[in-house]
Amino acid sequence: MRKIIKPFLLFSLIMAFRASTSEAAIDISFSDSERYTDAGRHMGDRVSEPVLQEIKEYLESLGERYLEPNQNLKIEILDIDLAGRYEPVHRGGASDVRILNDVTWPQIKVRYILEENGEVKVEKKESIRDMEYLRRPNPNFSNDFLRHEKAMLDNWFRDRFGEDRPQHG
Repeated sequence: MRKIIKPFLLFSLIMAFRASTSEAAIDISFSDSERYTDAGRHMGDRVSEPVLQEIKEYLESLGERYLEPNQNLKIEILDIDLAGRYEPVHRGGASDVRILNDVTWPQIKVRYILEENGEVKVEKKESIRDMEYLRRPNPNFSNDFLRHEKAMLDNWFRDRFGEDRPQHG
């Protein structure tokens, strides 16, 4: 009987230790994406799977960077409106060009729930936008198609879930 109990106790201790040191969890979902304002990579595309995948992966990387091990974050993306608008251009073989200006800022609408130690700390719906996106230097993502959206998400995530975030609850 003792030979059975010792391995069981050892297994229980290992599992308890793993649970206490587990990484934060972040779950990203896209709600009704076919109705998004502008999440396309080309003119005429309302939604592009690579754009959604890149936003998902970027938010997951922010979760790894900013969330505490005892935190779980669920983000539901309700709408995406990328920076700029497509304008038809027929010179030089280009079929479409995304034009950026002061009134076409990036915006992503989200609903999120932050849990800490299994307890809901924040449940909120927000419109994340950067109306000053053209006035900010953006060296980290200079050639990235989603550079303005990533910079906006980075600032938002840091403000809400980073070290210096306001205490909720």
